Amino acid sequence: MDADYVYDERPTLLPTRSGWFSRIARMLNGGYSSGTFSPSFESGKGPEQFDGRASYGSSDLSRDGVHWVGDLILETDVETSAESKEVVFEIVEAGIPYRCTIDLTSGTAVLSIGEDDTRGFSANGEKPNLHPTARTTFTAGSRHHVRFSNCDDQIVLWVDDSIVEFDAPTTYDSREFLSDDENHPHYVSAGKPLDAAPLGVAVRGGTSTVHHLRIDRDKYYIATKSSDAGMYDYEIEELRDLTNGRFSFRNQELMRRLMAEFQQVMAEPEQWSDFEGWQTRRSVSFRLEEDQFFPMGDNSPESLDARCWAGTKLRPGMTAEADAWARADFVPRDLLVGKALLVFWPHSWNQPVPFTPNFRRMKLIR
Repeated sequence: MDADYVYDERPTLLPTRSGWFSRIARMLNGGYSSGTFSPSFESGKGPEQFDGRASYGSSDLSRDGVHWVGDLILETDVETSAESKEVVFEIVEAGIPYRCTIDLTSGTAVLSIGEDDTRGFSANGEKPNLHPTARTTFTAGSRHHVRFSNCDDQIVLWVDDSIVEFDAPTTYDSREFLSDDENHPHYVSAGKPLDAAPLGVAVRGGTSTVHHLRIDRDKYYIATKSSDAGMYDYEIEELRDLTNGRFSFRNQELMRRLMAEFQQVMAEPEQWSDFEGWQTRRSVSFRLEEDQFFPMGDNSPESLDARCWAGTKLRPGMTAEADAWARADFVPRDLLVGKALLVFWPHSWNQPVPFTPNFRRMKLIR
């Protein structure tokens, strides 16, 4: 939503005053503006108050929510009765279910990929193991805290905050059974939603209660080497060709419409199979030699990190010697100085009180 429809004065992270007062205020994490709402804006009322001008996302180009993230983490407490026989945890990615089934009689956990026995787990080219197993403390008639993760082609299971060790690797190579064209969210029907309902917990037998269900996603880095035209996974020019020139970076209004259309597709699983954007997602690669490091920011769509360094640090008037590393997308070891020891005085921008520390985040870095 364009901020002008909501605010008379937009919020800003830039000091609203100049001179020495601004410098002191910034040191104290103050001097910013939290904005002034427009008299026509009604807090609590839906987007219909904007007469159809609202779009999904918080930025000017509505970039939020246009990238699918399939790596997920399920966390919950499960309480079972003495009559319960089995508990199953499931994460679906690109239409493929990844499951952990725990026999509540013995506490034995078994992993599987897919509905049949054609996909297995392996490491370093070893012979695939279809069903890695492990002993757990999860048995019938008890309550346990479970975290089940499918990130970076690896399944990890925690029971009561302890990692469960399986008798075989729990890593896999999804490229062996999933092509690039298939690597997107899938949906069949309301009865078989797949990626539209990617997490599940089921208990067979007896009675059970699921407490405090939580879903997290893995950090997702957009595949790009430039931030000049916004950070997207999609090759917009390819998409323009597929859509007969409907969209282009050269027209910002069309880009806003495009991003809004992407968001609408993400929210409507029935459209996933026909979405033209999947085939325009890019991939990028970076070559690193020994003692070269690739730092990445914690805010993927906004971080000007090593993905976008090469060529962006050149400054007019700089000598070639002074800007020798301007085309590098890495940090050499000799420029890494010191060691991170602790998180000290983390704080919010300016609310509720400027420079208020978040004591819970203060800690030593191991």
